[in-house]
Amino acid sequence: MKLSLPLLGIVFWSFFWFSCGNNRKVEGSFTEEELSWLVYKDGDNILFQNPDSIGDEVTLFISGHKDPAKLRNYYPIEAEVTVGNPEKGEYFKVYLLKDELEFKRYLKFGEVYRAFDLIEPLAEYKVGDIVYKEVYVFKEDSTNTDSKISEVYFAKGLGVVQYNTKDGGNFHLHNNQILDAGK
Repeated sequence: MKLSLPLLGIVFWSFFWFSCGNNRKVEGSFTEEELSWLVYKDGDNILFQNPDSIGDEVTLFISGHKDPAKLRNYYPIEAEVTVGNPEKGEYFKVYLLKDELEFKRYLKFGEVYRAFDLIEPLAEYKVGDIVYKEVYVFKEDSTNTDSKISEVYFAKGLGVVQYNTKDGGNFHLHNNQILDAGK
């Protein structure tokens, strides 16, 4: 049986892909700089307040891990932290991934992952009396009906500093602090 040149090429590249490329294991870790995007620890709680409605508070709970792991089959090392309140149906996910060539950061709310690299951060953003530096503003796609959240304001080193809901709620990080459940 004779193989044509194009068919031979496909066989060669398939063999190469499955023997070398697809099954390779990349060892590595995140740098401290890269991990600074995941400011929360498993078990932390974050209190947000609606400044327009006294007593309107939401506690978001943290779950997840920072240790590099193979969470899915996309990249060799990944880490994620989920911030949410199951009763309210409000949640965000900060997701990092890395291989030998690149490092990526995403914020997920609703069912959409949004890349930090595609957003130019605001140099400053004021929440109440607090001014935050380099704040990334993520806006919900109006066609997505899965999310109760319309906007998320994220500052590196601090995490989510404000979020707005589709029903008009506006929640600010209370006293600029994370409540450590382990204390």
